[in-house]
Amino acid sequence: MVNRIENGDGPTSDQKSGEKLTRGRNSYYSEGKVSGVFNYRSGVKNGPTQLLHENGKILISGQHRGGKMTGTWYYYGLNGEVTDVVDYVNDLRHGEWIGFYPSGGLLEIVHYQRDKKHGLYKRFTMSGKINLTGRYRQDKKVGLWRVYHHDTGEYIRTEKWDNDVLIGVSGSQWSETGG
Repeated sequence: MVNRIENGDGPTSDQKSGEKLTRGRNSYYSEGKVSGVFNYRSGVKNGPTQLLHENGKILISGQHRGGKMTGTWYYYGLNGEVTDVVDYVNDLRHGEWIGFYPSGGLLEIVHYQRDKKHGLYKRFTMSGKINLTGRYRQDKKVGLWRVYHHDTGEYIRTEKWDNDVLIGVSGSQWSETGG
């Protein structure tokens, strides 16, 4: 639990704009360990940001601009392994989200538009084979989704989705699901 926040180097001025900057503002766990390092410009988060696990390893690393998450952010597990890589624009997921298994293998790729799943989706098995592919439109499954066996990667079935409602499944023929 975060207990307190302190300034690091204290306020300074940006040489170009003359704006007051605070560099290295830290937050701390109750035991006194640093839980986060933030940079501020005119009282608003700006620049590199890091949150730390209690063991001192990085939990989250990214950039703030105008107080909002922007650019590529990295999320880490307790042992320092990358768990997710996420693109943000103005605090919203926008672009690609890549998730990883704890072993480091690729788990999934999700595309976002204004914080909603939108576009191609792919999930992979631990051995790196495709497990599921499909598309989202505004957070809802649409179109054809292909399902593959989680061990062998062999094709199993195709599902047809419309606005997040399953309307058909095929092996060799379509069958209606009553959706």
